[in-house]
Amino acid sequence: MNYGVSQGTLQAPESCCGKGTRVPSETENRLKDSISPYLRSAAHQPIDWYEWGDAAFARAKSEDKPVLLDIGAVWCHWCHVIDRESYENADIARIINEHFVAVKVDRDERPDVDSRYQSAISALSGQGGWPLTGFLLPDGKPFYGGTYFPPDDQGGRPGFRRVLMAVSDSFRNKRADLERAANSLADAVAQAEMFTGAHAGFDLSILDAQVQSITKLFDSRNGGFGQSPKFSHPSAIDLLLERYQQTKDKQLLAIAETSLEKMARGGVYDQLAGGFHRYSVDERWLVPHFEKMSYDNSELLRNYLHGWQVTQNPFLRETAEGIIGWVNEVLSDQRSGGFYASQDADYCLEDDGDYFTWTVDEVREVPRSSRTARCTTIRRKMSCGWRATPRALQQQATTKRRCVSRLPAPKARCSPAVSGASRRTSTPPCTSPGMPCLFPRTWMRAAFSAARREKTAATSR
Repeated sequence: MNYGVSQGTLQAPESCCGKGTRVPSETENRLKDSISPYLRSAAHQPIDWYEWGDAAFARAKSEDKPVLLDIGAVWCHWCHVIDRESYENADIARIINEHFVAVKVDRDERPDVDSRYQSAISALSGQGGWPLTGFLLPDGKPFYGGTYFPPDDQGGRPGFRRVLMAVSDSFRNKRADLERAANSLADAVAQAEMFTGAHAGFDLSILDAQVQSITKLFDSRNGGFGQSPKFSHPSAIDLLLERYQQTKDKQLLAIAETSLEKMARGGVYDQLAGGFHRYSVDERWLVPHFEKMSYDNSELLRNYLHGWQVTQNPFLRETAEGIIGWVNEVLSDQRSGGFYASQDADYCLEDDGDYFTWTVDEVREVPRSSRTARCTTIRRKMSCGWRATPRALQQQATTKRRCVSRLPAPKARCSPAVSGASRRTSTPPCTSPGMPCLFPRTWMRAAFSAARREKTAATSR
């Protein structure tokens, strides 16, 4: 059942903006005092932003206005896009300031808030992710939402101006309907979180059903599960490896190993610096969405470590070591302790992953020896088809056989050269993509520690 207002029923009133618009008098809004770098980056926007807290909802109740909730993160490319297109737009800002109480949330700072509203808005709109754009009653219950909205109607998506005014109109004129929908949704989310009514015993057959479902979704040509966009699904891979050890079903091992190899040879894995980007926009793992997340890599580290332990495939161990190397070099604070939450996809507003991609000429300029340059170039072509950026998505991958035949040295001699090039080129001479504020990331710390223990134990046997 579709609770809330569907996009098809949103009708904007004739007038967009009226008088009495409340615009902050300061040159910067109250986010300037936030401890979150992501929130501080929105301090210049002409919107009367609040951080998540009682003050925002108290004002919403006193002025009887709906709450506009924007959840994003520093690593999220489309969060920066909606900031630039809509939240920095004076006309859209006037609509928001007049008709809403605006709340901006850093997903990495408040994962609890993000998790609850992701569940609710996904149930409403059928989509989730970041930026998450939610519309709430003054008591915080959501009644409508989505993800990215362009400023004007575009590509089948309703424009943000039209959405804002239609939601405001519905809040004023269809309040009872919105409250009924919001209350029903809140009850459903609360029941799911409390596991109310789940009194039956656990049926082990559900594991076989899960494995069967995963097997049907397996992409035998490219590895992984489903079609584009393609995520790594580390929990599914871990389940397959665990069930293989219990059943010795070689098909399960083949699915897991194929998926691990295909991902690690694709552009979704950073072939120079190590670590996995968040997901691939195509089914071949060729073109990634370039942010790197600590929680993704902590789970994938376990996958590759467990995969190596089961198969003794040295390539899986090499990939695990690449993740650890990236964590040590980029995500960890060696002086103060802790790990960063993520590495940004961009280093400026005009960039969309170009920091992580290289042309042939760019690679040849960095290594000192021609052999290192050649090995690095061939390794990248073998892995992900070369220069997987929006400017050259049509370039096709060179096959491994053709690449190997062009190597100027035996593979064993080429690998150390590639490693040397990785160390020299993992930090190009430009501004590094932004890092969010430092958090003691327990999942990364636990995975990192477990990887060290299990690797040591396996090596000593």
